[in-house]
Amino acid sequence: MSRFSHAKYRPLLLKLYQAGLQKVRGDVCVSDFFQQNQTERTDCSVLAIGKAAFAMAQAADQYFRDYVRHGLVITKYGHADGNTLPENWQVREAGHPVPDANSLRAGTALIAFLQGLPPDEPVYILISGGASALVEHLPDNISPAQLEAITRWMLANGLDIYELNRVRQQLSLIKGGGALRFFPDELQPEKIMQLLISDVPDDDPAMIGSGLFVPCKNEPDRVRARLPKRFHAILDQCETAPVPGPHIHTHVVASNRLCRAWIARQASKQGLNVMQLPGLLTGDVGTVAKQILQQLEQGEPGLYIWGGEPTVSLPESPGRGGRNQQLALLLAKMIRNDERHLTLCAGTDGTDGPTEVAGALVDATTLWRGEQAGCNAARALAQADAGTFLDASGDLIDTGPTGSNVMDIILALKLDLEN
Repeated sequence: MSRFSHAKYRPLLLKLYQAGLQKVRGDVCVSDFFQQNQTERTDCSVLAIGKAAFAMAQAADQYFRDYVRHGLVITKYGHADGNTLPENWQVREAGHPVPDANSLRAGTALIAFLQGLPPDEPVYILISGGASALVEHLPDNISPAQLEAITRWMLANGLDIYELNRVRQQLSLIKGGGALRFFPDELQPEKIMQLLISDVPDDDPAMIGSGLFVPCKNEPDRVRARLPKRFHAILDQCETAPVPGPHIHTHVVASNRLCRAWIARQASKQGLNVMQLPGLLTGDVGTVAKQILQQLEQGEPGLYIWGGEPTVSLPESPGRGGRNQQLALLLAKMIRNDERHLTLCAGTDGTDGPTEVAGALVDATTLWRGEQAGCNAARALAQADAGTFLDASGDLIDTGPTGSNVMDIILALKLDLEN
């Protein structure tokens, strides 16, 4: 094993990743928006849904202070731990990525909140990624068990976020703009403002959180063909009629693009040669890993920055891990003993798939360290158990909930060992 040490470079990648997270935190971007637009402080109601909901709600509460008359937060389990809001805020936690009974209870709470809004006061809606699973209200002919079954199948079979959310919209009474139905008729659309943290390609408001307050686009359903026929009957029971309701003011306040740009700026200040790759990395993690390595091999030394949200197809009994851990271990296998490369693959929400870690930072020694601990990389990859291997190698990244969710960040440092 080479004696070359990456010790001084690993903290640099982690520091840049953390800088990106800070830029797109829910409290930071919501506060910036209100202050830059000099939003009037007056009696209002605030709704926040998603993994970043608590951070976004805290910013709204701090900005409007005593003017928030009613507040509702719906977020993932553990994403409100250790935080407090005044008594006029209701806080609910629910399941993610698979909706559970509390997701349905949250849907009931959401409808009650909307129906009880004062018709003459502003409403601020704060949505971030994760909202699709965290809140749901089903048609009478769709059961929670059916929703869970189709969701688990989609998550295990590599459907991308667009495909997931298109199906979620069809199964729901509140997604695809359905929640618009529950505003009081007297509430004027100009009094409603929606701020979004984007976790989808192209920052499409209709896809963020499955578009709770944005009507579905009238476009062909290209997802149905990917689903097993046993799920077709479920979709056939769902109405797809256009949703009546107000078109509300909508602003995307944080995105993967913003996160990448900020990382690039901070890296340039460190004197690094920065390559910010256009577009987003999508598709199977195996293909993405090859794409990343090819670009590194063909490029010059420096920092490479990608964003995106690759997919992974799971075996029948998957082990521990998520798409970022699977991608990181694939790359570790490819760069084994190649001391030029270090790569960080991590989610921006602090959780990777069903795990409580964000991802991993791997280098030329990752496989050696994991094998010394008794693990086998090929077996871990085949069993979707990358998390176990990377835990043993000491390469996992644990941030806890970040207060944001703008897809994934992949950073690779290509070193010039000849100079």
